[in-house]
Amino acid sequence: MALGDIVSRQCYHWKNAAVIAHAMIGGSTVIGKNAWIAPAATIRDVVTIGNNATVGLGSVVTKDVPEQEVWLGNPAKRIDLFKKIADYLNRLVGG
Repeated sequence: MALGDIVSRQCYHWKNAAVIAHAMIGGSTVIGKNAWIAPAATIRDVVTIGNNATVGLGSVVTKDVPEQEVWLGNPAKRIDLFKKIADYLNRLVGG
């Protein structure tokens, strides 16, 4: 936990989980081993962040994040979805 974090009651985090500055964690949230919650991320109530998962800067997580996945955005989505969108836009503009 870091300075400025807001953590609700009944939250659980496990070994080597990192919750960085100004993250907000809702009640009854479970953060898995080696998970990483970036600065200013918001995790809604009753959400599980899987082992070795990463939540990106300023992301808003509204549903469970499976193990070993990287989620970004508002609302947060799996990073491969962002790559697919970027690839599509590049093809669209001929890049």
